[in-house]
Amino acid sequence: MKAKDIFIREDFVFILQWHLTNRCDFRCNHCYIPNEKKKAEEELTFEQITPTIDELSDLVSRWGVRGKIHYTGGNPLLRQDIFDIINYTIDKNIEFGILGNPTASIDELRQLKKLGITKYQISLDGFKENHDYIRGQRAFDKAINFLKVLKENDIFPDVMSTVTKRNINEIPELAKYLYENKLVKRFDFARLVPIGQGQTLETTHISAQEYRNFMYKMLDTYKELKSNNVKYKIGAKDPLWSLVLYELGESTHDHRKDLICGGCGVGISGLTIDVDGTVQSCRRLNDNIGNIKNQSLWEIFFNSNKLNQMRNQYSIEKCNTCDIISACRGCRAVANGVNGNYFAEDPQCWYNI
Repeated sequence: MKAKDIFIREDFVFILQWHLTNRCDFRCNHCYIPNEKKKAEEELTFEQITPTIDELSDLVSRWGVRGKIHYTGGNPLLRQDIFDIINYTIDKNIEFGILGNPTASIDELRQLKKLGITKYQISLDGFKENHDYIRGQRAFDKAINFLKVLKENDIFPDVMSTVTKRNINEIPELAKYLYENKLVKRFDFARLVPIGQGQTLETTHISAQEYRNFMYKMLDTYKELKSNNVKYKIGAKDPLWSLVLYELGESTHDHRKDLICGGCGVGISGLTIDVDGTVQSCRRLNDNIGNIKNQSLWEIFFNSNKLNQMRNQYSIEKCNTCDIISACRGCRAVANGVNGNYFAEDPQCWYNI
């Protein structure tokens, strides 16, 4: 079985990750929202939100690609006008998903299903001990029960895990457990970025060799599931999957160094909008490249000096001489979080170590 046959193949989609509120019914140890911001930010009004949805609809139409908004927070369902926002979104032919908590009511789930939700993503950061350590007492049981409720309501259940030094060894078994028990249709993971509350969670970073071993263990797990005819979709969020495929001689990209054809999506495949309208290149970078209150989405994405600098892949240390720069470039958020420099090398990249 080829490794490249495991992962999801999708057409290009331009995605906004939109944080509608910092209000939340969880208090997670590695949350990238600092505690002091969880109540302080003034939320955008419905009238301030809709023009940007119009602009996204226009942008993807001119590009000829699909557009999607992932509404998140905090917990986006805590906004009283959330369904007004979603209705406006689908009226503009924009797909939507929820990145939320396992706390939605049956009535809310039925409304989301009726409106055409593409996925409802929740977090699972290990089995009971580790997940409850990060997200609170009984959080694991609540998450598992909620995945069952999503399935009962015919809503695509999606799980994201944050990989840390504490839980790295159990993530492969977690993925296997979720798929074999038919609790998810898609699973993915991302590394902890030491920002917000995450700065205090981990004092020891995962080494490059440890992360390589983990990635290959995940690959073995996926292959085992595939060989057992378990139906699933595997996300490939981490750019270092490109390095795995390259090492195996199964790379799916044309490695022309004058193109970007995969890897880290900063400046390429989407933007993040924060609660106050601040636009960021990536939520885990926590930067500021504009604000939708006084700038158009088009202006920010194409004319931001900062974003254009970030698109210069040849400024990235180590990557600028790498054979797979066009398909990888490491995780810029992890590089920045660990080194304080966006253009630093990805600390878990094992190429030529």
